Amino acid sequence: MLTPLILKKKRHRSRNRASLFLQAVANSGTEKQILIFLDDLQYADEKSLEVIDSIIEDKESKNILLACSCRESEIPVKGVIPMFCNKNDQFRLKMTQITLRGLEVESIKQLLSEMLKKEESTLVRLSEVILAKTDGNPYFVKKYLHSLRSEGYLRYVKSEWIWDISSITAGTNISDNVVQSVETNILHLHPDVQSILKIASCLGFQFPRDVIDRFGRDYLVIGDRDNFAFVQSHVTRCLEVAIQEGIIEPTRNG
Repeated sequence: MLTPLILKKKRHRSRNRASLFLQAVANSGTEKQILIFLDDLQYADEKSLEVIDSIIEDKESKNILLACSCRESEIPVKGVIPMFCNKNDQFRLKMTQITLRGLEVESIKQLLSEMLKKEESTLVRLSEVILAKTDGNPYFVKKYLHSLRSEGYLRYVKSEWIWDISSITAGTNISDNVVQSVETNILHLHPDVQSILKIASCLGFQFPRDVIDRFGRDYLVIGDRDNFAFVQSHVTRCLEVAIQEGIIEPTRNG
């Protein structure tokens, strides 16, 4: 069993390794700069934050730009942003905090104009409906447009895109909850894909692939469930469909 002193030394060595590596790369005598981008910082554990902390505090490392993104709505992030603000005051860092908001009508009009090859003046009402349906969330804007296309509300006829606003307003009932866009998308998937997603949802925001293989065969409705090779292959196809639909994302560890 590791004592608190040994654990502290191990963490200190990890911090030093990160600092020494960045010093070696950033201070190699070239004019190049290093950009480190860390996404979803709200999921970072204590050790990861300590390494980030060491990068910020290291006065020897130069030419480094550290960019991080996080979701303010997530509880853990409440301790992350103050950490950066405190470091900014303590070490006089050049820190810029950017808060991303949902798309506004003008931005949605520009997006639609590029996608549909239409003048922005003809897209005002459609943009307003999309904003109301998605709350301006870029992900849901994309998903909502995909649903309009797949359900026939947005059609390509005689070399141009056409739609009927009244049909879209009356026929699409995603406005009550933008999450329903994803739910509707999932319901259109093959039952086996839905089964795999149900298992994955019970394992958290990240899930190990081997667990899906182990339990997936009990929920599959096609093929030889006793053939483990077949199960693995079929589960792979199900996961690929979910990835293509933007419902899940693969990690570096698979």
